[in-house]
Amino acid sequence: MKILMVAPTPFFANRGCHIRILSEIRALQGLGHAVSVVTYHIGETPDGVDAYRIPPVPWYGKLEAGPSWRKPFLDILLILRTWAVARKLRPDILYGHLHEGAFVADMARLLLRRPIPLLFDVQDSLTAELRSYRFVRTGSFAERIFLKLERWICSRADHLVCSSPSSAELIRNEFNADRSRVETMEDGVDRKHFAVAKRNGLRKKLRIPEGKKVVIYSGALLKVKGVDFLFDAIERVSAKREDVHFLLVGYPVEESKERIAALGLLDKVTFTGVVPYGDLPDYLALGDLAVDPKIDLASESSAKIVFYMASGLPVVGFDTPVTRSYLGDAGVYALSGSPEDLAAKILSVIDSPRLADSMRREAKRRVWERFDWERNIRIVERSLRRLVEVPGSAEGDLAPPEP
Repeated sequence: MKILMVAPTPFFANRGCHIRILSEIRALQGLGHAVSVVTYHIGETPDGVDAYRIPPVPWYGKLEAGPSWRKPFLDILLILRTWAVARKLRPDILYGHLHEGAFVADMARLLLRRPIPLLFDVQDSLTAELRSYRFVRTGSFAERIFLKLERWICSRADHLVCSSPSSAELIRNEFNADRSRVETMEDGVDRKHFAVAKRNGLRKKLRIPEGKKVVIYSGALLKVKGVDFLFDAIERVSAKREDVHFLLVGYPVEESKERIAALGLLDKVTFTGVVPYGDLPDYLALGDLAVDPKIDLASESSAKIVFYMASGLPVVGFDTPVTRSYLGDAGVYALSGSPEDLAAKILSVIDSPRLADSMRREAKRRVWERFDWERNIRIVERSLRRLVEVPGSAEGDLAPPEP
């Protein structure tokens, strides 16, 4: 099939959302499909990706996650670019990532005036995400408008694939979507990418002291990702132990570094800034355990947890439904929103090598059985083939992973 994806974001930047998009592209290409993507003017184009970009917009250079009132202008350009590319490529299917991507793809097919099936890859709830960034207030008029827009976008897609079971249930129950149009395809990992990690003196390069246990966090250093809880936990752990060092892999760094400096803990924390996705396994290999401090939105995925598991890291996170859906018995859970308990759970894993070893084994087993892209992408492929009525979807080859 010829698939035209719409990514309303500066693809590719080193973020979980973008890694999901790239992983789906590579997995579909591996099954023999031709995949192109229309995206913003900024971002790196990964090797082997057929990318089409909107014209340069000098006043927009935002790479990090989060909404912006400037994005609607970019999305108008994205609609026109998608329409032009679709006229040229004549794709069998449009594949919209995020709510904006599904909206853009739908507008483009209206301009084309010919029916093209639209698959919507749902990574979270649009309205819940806007609330989490304090872009809209609970109960406000703006929130009601976005809820209606979200419901309308979901109704326009021919099929919806959600990154978490809770997201799928939200769409089925809250938006009354036909259950046959909605299914789950959780985030996965590329086995080849995480199979071999190379340290190559990286610990020395980063000046991480020898003999220290390394607690790693990878992802956006934003309040909405729970980093305030993490910083509080770092302070508490450091007050009790001298042999623990924290490695924070992500961006933006400046504000977070100022916060750690104010606590007098710069010698306890290493900031890497932006790390290319290709190098991420090397950094994760330095960790003795990983932490995810986010209080998950009910519908949001957390790809970093899958990467931690693929690297064989014990994981400590808050006790939320999304975190438990990923980790199961491979995690240790802190009381949600409690930095005190987060610090205590980090120390409990550090103090119990036997517990850490069992978590590593369970993480490896679980990630290869449930979160392998080569397996999970078959869910999308079957849906794509049904939408365009192409035979040979290997319906019985792989059962979808249990939610």
